[in-house]
Amino acid sequence: MFMKGKSIIKTISIFSLFVATIQLPLAAQNGEATFKQSCGVCHSIGKGKLVGPDLKDVNKRRSEEWILKFVKGSQAFIKSGDADAKAIFDEYGGMVMPDQNLSDDAIKSVIAYVAEQSGGAVSASVAEATPSQTETKDTANLADLILKGRLYFEGNTAFKNGGASCISCHNVNYKDMIAGGVLAKDLTNCYARLGGDAGISGLLSSPPFPAMTQAFKNNPLTQDEIKALSAFLQDVDNPQAPQTAGMNPLLIGGLIGFMILFGLILLVWNKRKIRSVKSDYHGRQIKTIN
Repeated sequence: MFMKGKSIIKTISIFSLFVATIQLPLAAQNGEATFKQSCGVCHSIGKGKLVGPDLKDVNKRRSEEWILKFVKGSQAFIKSGDADAKAIFDEYGGMVMPDQNLSDDAIKSVIAYVAEQSGGAVSASVAEATPSQTETKDTANLADLILKGRLYFEGNTAFKNGGASCISCHNVNYKDMIAGGVLAKDLTNCYARLGGDAGISGLLSSPPFPAMTQAFKNNPLTQDEIKALSAFLQDVDNPQAPQTAGMNPLLIGGLIGFMILFGLILLVWNKRKIRSVKSDYHGRQIKTIN
C-alpha cells in the first residue's frame, strides 16, 4: 500500500513537471492569435517601431503587473503618475493606445508569445501582418497613386466597400485641399509618426481605434486603397512638397452668399415706405387746423 502511494505521488510529480514544461509554449500559442488580432497592427516584435514601440523583450523591460495595467488602461495608468508610461506616451507624440478589453490570462499569453518570439526570428505569419518598412512603391506610378489617395481621402472617389471618406473626420494641410474634420487627429505628419508604409498599412487594415473599428467593421479598405492612401500621406508628410492650408471653398461661398444677401437687404430697406400713403393729406389737414 505504501509503495503504491509512492508510485502515485511520483506519477503526479512527473505530470506536474510535464505541465510546467509545456505551459509557456501553450500560452504562447494562445497569445499568437491575440497578438495578431489586437497588437500586431501597431506593434512589431523585433522589426522596429510602427504606430507603437517594438515589443521585443518587453517582458524583460517591464514587469507583468506593469504591462497588465498599461494594456488594460493606458491613460488611467499615465494619469496615476507612472513615469515610464508617461515617457512612452510623450515619445509617441501623445498617440493614445486604446484600452484593450482583454482578460489577465489573455494578456499574459501575449507576453509569453512575445517572449518566445523575442528569442528568435519573427514567424512568417507575423511578418506578413507587419510588412517591411523598406518596401518601396513603383516610382513610375507614384504620381497617379498619390492622386488616387487624395481622391479617396477627400471622398471624390468612393471606397469600394462603402467606407466613410477620411476627410469627414481628419484634416491634412495640403496644397489646394479644403479643411477636413476635427473629430479625430490631424494626419499632416502621420506618415513618419506611424512608421511609414508598414504602420499606415497595419492601421488601415485593422483599425485599433474604437471609432475607426466601428466605421470600417463592415466596410474594410482594399489593399489598393490602402496603398494609395499611404502614398498620399507620404506626400503630405514630405517637407519638400509645397504645402499650404488650402482655403475652404465652403467658407468662401458662405461669405459671398452673406454679402449678396446683405446687399439685397440694404436694397429693399432703402425702398421701404418711410411714411403712410396719406401722410400728405394728414399734413394739409393739420396745417389748416393750425
